[in-house]
Amino acid sequence: VLDLDHDDARLAIQVADVKDYVWVYDLAQGQGRKLPDSTGYGWPAFAPDGSVAMTMSRRTAATLETRIRIVPGDGSASYLALDSGELEAAVSDWTPDGQALALSDWVSLSMGLLPASGTGEIRYLESNTLEWGGMFSPDGKWLSFSSDQSGRFEIWVRSLDDRGQRRQITANGGIESVWCPCGRIYFRRGDEFWFVPVEPGATPTFGQEQLAFTVTDFLDTPGRSYDVSSDGEVLYTLKRSEPAVVDRIHVIANWLGSLAAREGSVR
Repeated sequence: VLDLDHDDARLAIQVADVKDYVWVYDLAQGQGRKLPDSTGYGWPAFAPDGSVAMTMSRRTAATLETRIRIVPGDGSASYLALDSGELEAAVSDWTPDGQALALSDWVSLSMGLLPASGTGEIRYLESNTLEWGGMFSPDGKWLSFSSDQSGRFEIWVRSLDDRGQRRQITANGGIESVWCPCGRIYFRRGDEFWFVPVEPGATPTFGQEQLAFTVTDFLDTPGRSYDVSSDGEVLYTLKRSEPAVVDRIHVIANWLGSLAAREGSVR
């Protein structure tokens, strides 16, 4: 998972290791560092003030556990915004005012809003379908997300007021939306990255889907493994360091004999 900060200056990247951690990379300086207190955490999400929310989520046969830790942008001590033994969830975005987090709850298959202060309850958004990956509009009044309400995953938007207006804005499938300040909602279909133009207003209007980028050898991971610059011109994503080999077959002769010989040498 990766996330670009609001100034297009830094990337927060989840590094998969024995224990995951978050690496923050400065694009201008060309160097990065491990984020403090990030061992075991992933799913990074930048706040407008440079703070980073990280998620540690585990499921076993007997237990669930989710911790959400905030590393403030001002350098003060990190703190837990959520420590639950009843959830398997992850943060997907911050409100533009930095007061709340969009949460995808994999147990209830729904989205919620979590106060970033570490106090207060999760406010769940009413839904009868699987919904996840909420991303706030620039004014914080709307949320784009992935939903299977139509029978397959499409991108939807909903208002966050009491009316909860909802609208499907894609017709040919889509996941992992990004609501760009440039007036577009980006989303993904395989290794193709599309957008829907947005005309802001009390009730936004949405245009037709348009293809923006195609990435050869895109590396799909659990979570959103791409982001788009604030002007919509640059795509940041994960690719394989070496292309996948798909044009050859390796044949190993007498492999049972090789195993028997190896077992004999071990004994």
